[in-house]
Amino acid sequence: MTADPRRALLVLDPGGPARAEEVEDYLVERFLDEQAWPLPPWRAPFRGLLARRRARRLAPAWRRDIDRVAIDSPHERVARAQAHGIAERLGREGYVAARHGRPGIAETLGLMRAEGVEGVDLLLLDPTDGRPTAVQAEPVRRRWIAAGGAAEALAVVGGFLDDPGVIAVWSAQLGETLALVRDRSGPVLFLGAGSAPALERLGRALVAAHGLDGRARFLALADRAAPPTAAGGPEAIIEELAAAGARHLVVVPLGWVADRHETLYDVDLMLARRARELGMRTYRVPTLNDRPEFLDALAHLVGKTTAMARPGERDG
Repeated sequence: MTADPRRALLVLDPGGPARAEEVEDYLVERFLDEQAWPLPPWRAPFRGLLARRRARRLAPAWRRDIDRVAIDSPHERVARAQAHGIAERLGREGYVAARHGRPGIAETLGLMRAEGVEGVDLLLLDPTDGRPTAVQAEPVRRRWIAAGGAAEALAVVGGFLDDPGVIAVWSAQLGETLALVRDRSGPVLFLGAGSAPALERLGRALVAAHGLDGRARFLALADRAAPPTAAGGPEAIIEELAAAGARHLVVVPLGWVADRHETLYDVDLMLARRARELGMRTYRVPTLNDRPEFLDALAHLVGKTTAMARPGERDG
């Protein structure tokens, strides 16, 4: 396909605080978002006050967890590597914006417009967001128009979890990890597989591909910013598995496409520690990050989707 120098790729990342000092600002921004934190009509006029109050209440625990990891979250660096790697394969410039946190959507779109970008191919890369593509893209569409961009110049690419190339990369990662485990009958825990319909489909596809029927357990991701629920989390599941005699546990972090504090702290540190206390060894499947095969699959998906959206373009 002939590259258009006026079009660029924008990867929309879920975002998150990279450092402890960013936590409270990130939470305030998230709670100010009506899509991320719905409120009943009678509370909506007080959203600003409620957002700041809730952020102050939750921030200390988030900061403590980040300090325990002792490193900054790599997700922003990885997101930039993903955007640039995909864009390079497409022959165009690549940018990244976070739904909440840095770099912000308005900030990134302003930079793109200042650099002469007239068209955007928007790749939605939040695996846990099960809302319709148009709903996910709405904050970008609104700010793109506010920055002077034409609505028809924004093409949206969603559904990456259903892409055969992406499924193949996850399958390869899982296969490499399963090969390390001596106990070929042990449990496999798919974290995030219940958080969105596409994640569950991906999990089911991997179970079928590797013959994991009877071994697989699916668990939706717990949102740290949401009120606690009575549902059992990862700790309850591994306690149940240990009581049943399991000694090896494979963990598949389907809910993330880049390492971040949740994988480094919640999974690699806390979940693995609890498993060790119960006499279990954990094997964590690596997240996809900027693995070349993953970027190849995403570039193919973007190219295919945007070519269909702009049928006037031809291979050159």
